[in-house]
Amino acid sequence: MKWSALSSTAHVAVGGQGAVPVIHLAGELDARCAHGVLDMMAQARRAGGDRLVVEASRVTYCTIASARALYEAQTNLRACGVRLELRAPHSAMRQVLESTGLSLCDERERPPTPPQAHVEELTEALDAATSIAGTRMGMAQLLDRDAQALRLVAHVGLGARFTAFFETAGYGETGAGDVQLTRPVFSEDVTADERYGGSPELAAMLEAGIGSCASAPVTTSTGQLLGVVTAYRPEAGTWSTAQREGLLRLRVQQESDDPGAPSARAPGAAATSPGSPGREREREETMRLLRRLAALPDSDPERARLRTQVIEDHMNYARHLARRYVRAHHAAGEDFEQVAYLGLVKAVDNFDPEYGTGFLGYATPMILGEIKRHFRDGTWAVHVPRHLQELTAAMYKAKDALRTELGREPTVRELAARLDVGEDDVVQALDAADAYRTASLDRPVGEGEGSASLGELLGSEDPGFEHAVNHEVLRGLMAELSERDKKILLMRYFRGMTQHEIGAVIGTSQMQVSRLLTKIIARLRDGFFPDDDEAESTADAGR
Repeated sequence: MKWSALSSTAHVAVGGQGAVPVIHLAGELDARCAHGVLDMMAQARRAGGDRLVVEASRVTYCTIASARALYEAQTNLRACGVRLELRAPHSAMRQVLESTGLSLCDERERPPTPPQAHVEELTEALDAATSIAGTRMGMAQLLDRDAQALRLVAHVGLGARFTAFFETAGYGETGAGDVQLTRPVFSEDVTADERYGGSPELAAMLEAGIGSCASAPVTTSTGQLLGVVTAYRPEAGTWSTAQREGLLRLRVQQESDDPGAPSARAPGAAATSPGSPGREREREETMRLLRRLAALPDSDPERARLRTQVIEDHMNYARHLARRYVRAHHAAGEDFEQVAYLGLVKAVDNFDPEYGTGFLGYATPMILGEIKRHFRDGTWAVHVPRHLQELTAAMYKAKDALRTELGREPTVRELAARLDVGEDDVVQALDAADAYRTASLDRPVGEGEGSASLGELLGSEDPGFEHAVNHEVLRGLMAELSERDKKILLMRYFRGMTQHEIGAVIGTSQMQVSRLLTKIIARLRDGFFPDDDEAESTADAGR
């Protein structure tokens, strides 16, 4: 069975159960992917038959829009006399799909798959699936949890502490699957119930030069999808070809009855680290320099040289940490790099080599702390109170969650209910978000000399539209005035005559002209603003 990529996160393959076409799905399914699936359904439908199977048991995420598209396909096929069987044993996926009216077949009808029978097939499949970009990234273990399910734990080569959970499929008595999303964690962050107890620490990955990842579906020799394996790749130039080829090949074996220990190594597999002997020598040299630095008095000129050497040796690492925030927030790279260097300098000045920890283990949180502090306090173009900054960050997370749940943009009321704040607070947070980033009006838009600036291309409010509307409204109101009132307005506002001059023309006093003007303007205002009962008179009181 050949797998094809629907997107960067979704895979699809077409197989069969006898004469019945089967479409296999894996990964995250969005609306665009759903349309690709519908095209494949149409192709499978042309082969004839009255039954079509969509195997969605390895779909880890499904938007409401894609579920609705599948529901419409099921309805249309039913009208044509074709039965569409959608299999999704994952409970969360069943809930999402069934919410749109989709009919799911009962997975309990499928015969159970004994975990032991898959060991050899899984070994072969993993060995092929994790050969991504010519790199094999670690070892894997097959855990038997009371013969109820299989769980794959893969150790990326970052030392004994670091563990990466790959997406895995479980096969129990009911044949139900249980998919665990890929996420790098440290083994001490995994609690007894195998849930994540802490945030992943990416410093070790950065230190080892791990910069990107790639995924591939894992299938048995019979074409059954077991999950999606993700391998983390080193950045170009950080490892030699020999180092990449020398990494552990994935191995699968039956683990003992200790499924709660995901950090145990597979027997026969050496503890590897992409750090390599050369990197270990670099760490030892850094510690040697720092010990000498700590032993020298402040007045010794050698101290300044050693301090500078340690800082320069680790500037690339500090810059690497800063670029994470530059990419994530489209911020000015130089600003974040300078802040990262400042954190590095503080780490060198405050590090105690006798404390027992490595320098990078001490410097990393200090550098990240400086970057986060700058990001929190120094990247807002306009000063915004701290509580609004925090509410804005929480609001964006709530918007993403609600957008996934509702299949549309959430309203202010829905955001307020999710955040347990008032609607006015949400509106303020939305306004505050506009103060995060500004752009200079003098910034050139194009490239090269003579490019127009942003300010030259921005439009401005055109008063002509409002003037035209006002003119048409006043035209109707003026038609209702008497000839004398029209004449008074003409002389006062179009000919610029004073009230004394108007009085002389119509044969009355200046005081009477003032009263007439006030009365005329009030009448026009009442017609122009029928609901504005409290507006003050704007009659001309010119002398």
